[in-house]
Amino acid sequence: TATGSGGSGSGALLAVWGGAGSPGRTSVAAHLAIELGAQGARVALIDGDCWAASIAQLLGIAESPSVTKAARLASEGWPEALDSCLQHGPCGVRVMAGLPRADLWPEVRERAWRAVLDEARSGSDVVVVDLAASVEEDEELSFDRVPYRRNLMTRVALEEADQVVFVVDANPIGLRRAIFAHRSLVEGMPRSIERMVTLLNRAPSDAKRQEQLAGELARWCELEPAGFLPAETAFGRVCWEGRLLHEIAPKSKWLRDLRGPVDELPSLAVHVVHDRIDHEIAGLDRADAHVAAAGQEGLGARD
Repeated sequence: TATGSGGSGSGALLAVWGGAGSPGRTSVAAHLAIELGAQGARVALIDGDCWAASIAQLLGIAESPSVTKAARLASEGWPEALDSCLQHGPCGVRVMAGLPRADLWPEVRERAWRAVLDEARSGSDVVVVDLAASVEEDEELSFDRVPYRRNLMTRVALEEADQVVFVVDANPIGLRRAIFAHRSLVEGMPRSIERMVTLLNRAPSDAKRQEQLAGELARWCELEPAGFLPAETAFGRVCWEGRLLHEIAPKSKWLRDLRGPVDELPSLAVHVVHDRIDHEIAGLDRADAHVAAAGQEGLGARD
C-alpha cells in the first residue's frame, strides 16, 4: 500500500486533482466519496479547492460551517470537535464545505490545514479531498509580516495523500492542460507522481480516440489510464437539482465505469474497512475472553 508523508491519522487520504479548466475534479471527488461510503467505509469529503469551492452547491448543503471554521478550531487546539464542521451527506458521507469566497484563503494556514486533515483521518476510513489545479509555489506573500502561500491547501493535501486521483478532461485541450499540470507536479512534488491513478473524464466512445489519448499520456507523462469515464448527460440535472448520479441515474454508465478504478485503488476502502473490521473483531474477542474469565472467577468463588 502506498503511503504519503501523512500525519498520524489512521484513515487513508485520497486527493482528487487535475489540470486547469474543469476536467471534472469535483464530480469525481463527490461520486468517489459516495461509492466508498456505499461500500461501508466511514468517509469524509472535504472541499479543499482554494480557488473555486463548489461541493456545497453541488450537494445542496449549507456553505457554513466550512473549512475556515475547521482551520480556526485547529489553530485554537480544538475547543470544538471537527464533527461540528461536518454535514451529513449521502450514504453516510460527512461533508466539509469549502471556502465561501476565494478571497478567504489566508484564513487557512498550513499548520491548521495539516491538523484538519489529520483530525479528519483519525475519525474516518477514507478522507476524500477535492483540490484546485494550481500548485505553483509562488514567493510567500506577506501581510503584516505574516507569510502566506496561495496554493498551500493543494500542495499540502497532495504531499500527504496516500493516493492522488488525476482527472483528465479527455479531449485535446484537456489533455494538453493535463500534461502541463503533470509536469508542474514532476518538477515541484515528484513523490506525488508515485501515488497517482489517472482517470480520463468525458472520454470519447470511439476506441481509436481512447487509444490516442492513452498513447499521448504514456508519451508525455508515462501514465496509463485506470479508467475512461464517458460523457454523461445526466450531469446537467446533478448541477440543477443538487443530487448526485446515485439518485438521478443509478444505472449510469459513468458510475459503472467509475466503480472499477474505485475497487482497484491500492490504499482505500476495502483494505481500510477490512482492517477496521478485523480490529473490531479482535476487540470483541478480547471482551469475550474477559467476560469468560470473570465468569470462571465467579464460579470459583462460589465453589
